[in-house]
Amino acid sequence: MRGTRGILFLLCLYGYLTAHDVLLGDRALLSPSTQAAIENVASELLEKTKIHSYVVIKKSIKDQASSSRIDRQQFIQQTLQSLSKPYFVLFFIKQDKKIDFYTSDDIKDRIDLEDIYQKYMVPLLPLSQKEMLDASRISAIVLNGYVHFADALAKSYGVEIANSLIDRNGDLLAYFARLAIIGMIAALVILLIYTRLRKR
Repeated sequence: MRGTRGILFLLCLYGYLTAHDVLLGDRALLSPSTQAAIENVASELLEKTKIHSYVVIKKSIKDQASSSRIDRQQFIQQTLQSLSKPYFVLFFIKQDKKIDFYTSDDIKDRIDLEDIYQKYMVPLLPLSQKEMLDASRISAIVLNGYVHFADALAKSYGVEIANSLIDRNGDLLAYFARLAIIGMIAALVILLIYTRLRKR
């Protein structure tokens, strides 16, 4: 009995030591379902390719001691130094409305980061400053980009991610994400019209 408990303890300890936090920063900016999907993909990517993947999401970047804003590139470089290699990292800073992505040097030539960004993230970005950047839109942008980056990395190693949510053409997630955003915008327009009509 003691031997069994010892083995279970060692397995739990190994899992704790080898696990890594995938979502860093202000997790609440993403919907719970998006958080779960990213964590599932990250776990499978790590298991099959040994690549660590991270999403660093922040409302704003400030120095904890002084609460003053810090330089974005300085924040990114400090964060990268603390991560396990090899890695892929997607940074999203809400205040700046900026997305950055980095890989460690040993995997930087495996995928075309800019191509994936243009195809799967840019179409979901707000077209104007007036458009809302709420949890639903942020979740769609981050999830769509992240799973396509992860899928491309996996394919470069000759493996597939079962939890990637992407169909064979790579379009399924983008389609549903855009559909959800259009639905939200339509609902807001209808609500505004209904509110104005009631006031009359």
